[in-house]
Amino acid sequence: MTGYLELLQGNDTSNLTPVQREYLSIIEGSTQRLVSIITDLLDVTRLESGRIALVLRPTDLGALIESIMAEHAGEFTAKALEVTLNRPTGLPDALCDITRARQILNHLLNNAIKFTLAGGCIAVSLNRDAEEGYLLLTVADSGIGIPPAEQDKVFERFYRASNVAYIGAAGAGLGLHLARSLVELHGGRIWLESDLDHGATFYVTFPIADS
Repeated sequence: MTGYLELLQGNDTSNLTPVQREYLSIIEGSTQRLVSIITDLLDVTRLESGRIALVLRPTDLGALIESIMAEHAGEFTAKALEVTLNRPTGLPDALCDITRARQILNHLLNNAIKFTLAGGCIAVSLNRDAEEGYLLLTVADSGIGIPPAEQDKVFERFYRASNVAYIGAAGAGLGLHLARSLVELHGGRIWLESDLDHGATFYVTFPIADS
C-alpha cells in the first residue's frame, strides 16, 4: 500500500479536487499508523523472545533529543503547542543504542502530543540524575492526565487509560510498554507522575558512558 501511495504522491496531483487530496492525506495517515502498529508488535515479540540486542555506544543524548523534537515540529505547530527543551551544557554522553533510544524518545513525545489538547504545553528536560552514573530525561505535558488507579497499568501491553476515549485518541497501547522494555534493557528506569486533567510527567534514566 505504501508503494502505491508513493507513486500517487510522486505524480502531479494538481488535477485532484481538494476533497480527493484530503482523502489521499487520510489514506497516508492511516497507512503510517498501521505500519507503526505492525512495527511495534514485531518489536514486542522480539523483546519477549530476547531477540533484541543493543549496540551501546557513547551518545550525545541532548543532541538526539533536539533532532527528534525537530522532526515533530509540524505536529507541535498543528496543535499550537508550546514546547520547551531544557538541556544544560556540559552533560556527559549517555551509553545507549541510538536506534532504540530514538524509539524510546519518539514514544514519549508521541504520547505527550496525542494527549495534550490544542494550545497546551510540553516541556522536555535532560539533567544528571540524583543517582550517580545516570542521566535523567523528563517529558512533561499539560494534557488530560492519567487516572490514579490506572497509573501502574499504563506500561502494560495493550493497556489504554479509560479517559483517552473522551478525546478520541487513537493507539494500540504498545508505545509505553515498548518504552519501558527498552529502557530496562538499557539498565535504566521509567516512571511517571500525573494528576487527572492536569497532565503527566514521564521520567527516564539512561546510564552515563564511562569517560
